[in-house]
This record gives sequence, C-alpha cells and structure tokens, in this order.
Amino acid sequence: MKTVGILGGGQLGLMLANSIYTCGADVVVYDPDPSAPLCRHAAKVFNGSWTDYALIEKFVRAADIVTYEFENVECAPLRPLAEISPIYPKLDLLAITQNRINEKTFLKENRLPHVRFATVEGTKELEEVTAKFPLPFVIKTARGGYDGKGQYLIRTEQELADALTTLKKLVKDNQSFSAILEEFITVADEVSCIVARELNGKISSFPVFENHHRNHILDKTIVPAGVPEAVRDKVKEIAEEAALALDVQGLLTTEFFLARRPHKEEKELEYGTVCGDYLIYINEFAPRPHNSGHITRNACHMSQFDALARILLDIPLTDISCNSDNTHCMVNILGDSFEEDSPAQLDLSLLADHANVAEVVLYGKLKARPGRKMGHLVAWGKDREAAIENAQSFKRSLDQLS
Repeated sequence: MKTVGILGGGQLGLMLANSIYTCGADVVVYDPDPSAPLCRHAAKVFNGSWTDYALIEKFVRAADIVTYEFENVECAPLRPLAEISPIYPKLDLLAITQNRINEKTFLKENRLPHVRFATVEGTKELEEVTAKFPLPFVIKTARGGYDGKGQYLIRTEQELADALTTLKKLVKDNQSFSAILEEFITVADEVSCIVARELNGKISSFPVFENHHRNHILDKTIVPAGVPEAVRDKVKEIAEEAALALDVQGLLTTEFFLARRPHKEEKELEYGTVCGDYLIYINEFAPRPHNSGHITRNACHMSQFDALARILLDIPLTDISCNSDNTHCMVNILGDSFEEDSPAQLDLSLLADHANVAEVVLYGKLKARPGRKMGHLVAWGKDREAAIENAQSFKRSLDQLS
C-alpha cells in the first residue's frame, strides 16, 4: 500500500485524503495545528512548525510521494528531501507560483497574457517606482497574500501615501521587502481552469469555472461559465500552455481576469490576449486543488481531488468533463453563517426543503469566525438562473439561523 504525504491539514488536504483512501492508498499529514481538519481524521499525523525541518524529514520518510495543499512552504529546505520521496508538483514550479514577482516574470518570459507590472525591492524603491507608475494600480506583496491580503488598490495620490505609510510600519528595518505593482484593469468576469497533468505527461482540463468574489473571498462558482464558448476554449488553451511551460505533474489552477475590449476611440490595453470582445489576462496560479474546483465533486465525472489522487498514485485519468447538461453553482459557507461563540455546527435539517442542493460539505473546523471558510454547498438547476437561485436560497436559510 502506497502512502501519500500531504503538507497541510486543511480542507483541501482532507478532501484529497478521502480520494486517496478510495484508491486503496494511505495518507500521512504534516501541519502545525493538531485540530486541523485532516489532522483530526488521518491515522498518521506529524504536528510541528514549518521550520522544524528535522520533523518534516521524518514526515517525508514516512511517505512514498509528497504533495502540498498550499503554497507557503519554503522550497529550499525541501529540495534535499525530494530526493527521499518525490514531491509533486515539483519544487521548481512551487518556487515560481508562491512568489508574485517570479510568477509575473514567468508569464512575461513565456509570452503568456498578463497585465503591465513593475517589481520593487525595499520600501525606498517602492516609493521611487510608485511615483512613476501610472494610476490606477495595485501593490501586492511578493509572498504570503491570499483572499485579498497583502494587496493595496491605489487610485489616488492620497491612497498611495496611506499605503506607503502602512507598508513602512509593517516592514521592520531588519526585514527584506519585495512587492509588485500591477496595472489596474476593469474586470468584466473572473474565471479559472484546472489542468490535470499525469506523471507520463498526458494532459486533461476541467471545464472553465466562472467565479464571483465578495470582500476578496470566493463567494460562488458556476459551471458552465457564462462567457462565450470561444472565450472558454481560449482560456483552456492558455491554461494548458501554461501547464506545459511549467512542466506541472499534478494539478495547476490558473485564475484569469477577463476585460471587455475598449471601444475604437479608446486606447487598447497592452499584454492581454484578444478573443472576440474580451481581453484575457492570467491573474495567478495555484499548483494544487482550488476552492473553485470544489464544484467538480458534483458537476464532473471526476473531482479535482480524485484526479490528483490518481496522478500521485500513477493511476490513469478518465473523463473529467461535465457529467450532465445541468448548471451547477457552488457557494462557500463562511464563519458568518454560524452563531457567534457557539460550536461550529449547522442545522442541516433544512435540506428537506432544498431538493436541488446536491451536497453540503463541512470541513470540521472547530472555531468559526467571520470570513473563515467553514464549508461549501453545491446546487444544480436546469439553467444558470435556477442553479444560482437554488444555491443562494439554501445559503439564505442557513444565514437566517445564525
């Protein structure tokens, strides 16, 4: 029996582990938090800090193959450990995708669509570059940002001054600081595409997902995406091109911004790929299962977690396309849907009145707090409007109880 090591014990690791178990393999997990969702279920658990490399080595030696459920693990200490048990996706890819400067540089070098950008090292250079970069733009820290963290939208000189003051307070004199400035574009739609590439190089793609965010956190995902078919095809083509350029073995999620093409009298935005009335830009990569991909558990013949489990265990992939003509809608369940200062539980008896809710997945996190991802639900409908309403109706019922 093979053992797969998972760096990170959150909900992505938990759902991946369930898929690994169904393939007849075992799981070992490493996470600092003993109460993390997967740590509370896996038989083999290592709990230690992300800098306890001696313990991480013991974890790696307990696995035949290793993967990760989030990007913020340091690559350098893991490189010698990859000689003990292979790590997929490979660390060279992780080093690119975990750093926004490396990521944008990769896009530029490989002629993949991206917004105009500039890189900075240190707050002094940040002041110099921001003084010349045309407004509006976004400042993003090179490492560690997610769900909108580490990002500053700059539309005015005052917002720039405020952001510089905040960043200077956050950065201590003895710490390095690197960031990226990105041209601000008016986003018409956000979509994502998950590419699955097997160890032998065979490549498959899930359908393109349409994503909607609230307060920088993914709120809902819809499949099929409500953009023209030609745009979906081009997005999938670009996602596969990026996966090949990165030589991914595992999953690669590519998040895209779609902007409407300017009118003839307006200046054409640079760097984007033109498709009909749209300009397509890659926002960022995630070399792992993705929040938007939860919808594959119900909408596709195979989930993103089943696909990654098969790749890691060298089991061939089969059909990962949509499994029906229905539309599916996934909605995140955040800590806001739970009663304050109460156990993280929901009354799922409400499902009796919501026949089109295909599943509700609760991650088993012990403490709910506003904005924390506690679970998700997927509903279906014969068309787009029905699927969205079925999902949001059940979510409203949950929120009324909190």
